[in-house]
Amino acid sequence: MGSTVNRRTNRPSRLLFPSLLLGSSLLILACEPEQPEPSDLPRSESAQQGEPTQTGQSLYVTSTKLWSRSGAITEIPVCFENPDPSNDTERGLVRTSVEETWQSVASVRFTGWGPCSATAKGIRLRIQDVGPYTLGLGTDLDGVKDGMSLNFTFSTWSTGCQMTKPYCIRVGAVHEFGHALGFAHEQNRPDTPSWCTLEQGSDGDILVGPWDLDSVMNYCNPAWTGDGKLSETDIEGVRAAYGRSSSTVDAALSSGTAFLSAQSQSDAALGSTDQTFFADVTGDGRADLIALTAASGDVFVGKAQAGGSFAALQPWRKDFAPRASKYFFADVTGDG
Repeated sequence: MGSTVNRRTNRPSRLLFPSLLLGSSLLILACEPEQPEPSDLPRSESAQQGEPTQTGQSLYVTSTKLWSRSGAITEIPVCFENPDPSNDTERGLVRTSVEETWQSVASVRFTGWGPCSATAKGIRLRIQDVGPYTLGLGTDLDGVKDGMSLNFTFSTWSTGCQMTKPYCIRVGAVHEFGHALGFAHEQNRPDTPSWCTLEQGSDGDILVGPWDLDSVMNYCNPAWTGDGKLSETDIEGVRAAYGRSSSTVDAALSSGTAFLSAQSQSDAALGSTDQTFFADVTGDGRADLIALTAASGDVFVGKAQAGGSFAALQPWRKDFAPRASKYFFADVTGDG
């Protein structure tokens, strides 16, 4: 699976996104069908076995191909070139797979999911019995006929998937929609270990952290495309590109001298930020809720209230160390 755009001869200069410190996490539970045996997996995507595991925040981003945001959320239309009533279930599985992975953790929404019109924009998806692919990365696909291809039958390509179609469809969809978001193959990075020799498709131009063996975008992942499960670093990387997904935080509420049990608290401003912290920045002895947008360094604070809740987030400071590697907040002088 991958982008079919020709490789560039000269790679662009690359920047390094800093690590992000996230104050909350999202747990997704799913029941999976039985997985194919390794010998049955599509050979172009099979990983080299027995290689050392390496983790850490990473993703290979094509910054010039990221979709633009409309308001607080990036909306990307999706349509099918050749839908048929016989594959309603499979098309629904693709949608669910994407919504439970990329869409659930970042401020991006895939919309539509109906038949393509002649002038349809966004991702135009063709169902056909070939290896899944995209005709580019990110906005390269906008309005391109047959810009993405997914396989539902596996009659001629990867026939071992016929016994585990839901698994193979889900894994393929998660990987290809990663390309649609603008992410190149992880193994194309210049810091890829020498043992991983499966480079394919276009390069990105921004490195997010160190190389990640566990990424769903990495052909050398011991699990075929990471079993369609985003690694922790995939999640942090897509949030760096598109922002956090939710306006709800699991807040460790403060009683003044101690933290209470975590409770969910909503605030519209959280939808446009990507890191949360707890620290007493008002000097009243209670931990306040702090939200920060890493790219700009803008800080918002929800002041701790009597009874353990937080006030609505309000702008606190702009351009506070944008894209720093780590952030810490505390009132160390006692002056608020």
